[in-house]
Amino acid sequence: MQAPNKQKALPFNAMTTEKILRVALYIRVSTEEQVLHGYSLEAQEEELVRFAAEHHMKVVGIFRDEGNSARKPALKRKVMQELLFCRGYDLEITGAFDEATAITVMQFQKDMNLKRDGKCGPDTWSALLCVTGVG
Repeated sequence: MQAPNKQKALPFNAMTTEKILRVALYIRVSTEEQVLHGYSLEAQEEELVRFAAEHHMKVVGIFRDEGNSARKPALKRKVMQELLFCRGYDLEITGAFDEATAITVMQFQKDMNLKRDGKCGPDTWSALLCVTGVG
């Protein structure tokens, strides 16, 4: 006798029976000028949460890059490690790009069918920011 097929039920918007899209928010401010002109982390978060609610999206995580220069490579950003960790990779979040991080990035690249170079370039960064699935 086979065990019953246990498929996870997909959540639906109770009002319309649409699938609910899961999203992660990524916010960052790199200059004081951005803060002064309404682009603070708090302002960005508020706007993105409002947008998600208006479009019936479920926010499953908020990732904040505080005070990082746009010129600072993604490799040096603590949030890159947080995103890997939230995707289920066993990684200590230190903010340093060490050997363990490089190995984890290469595993993520392999899992996502990306070029395995251990660097967090545009394709890897985009894949990290994508949230898949519903519910």
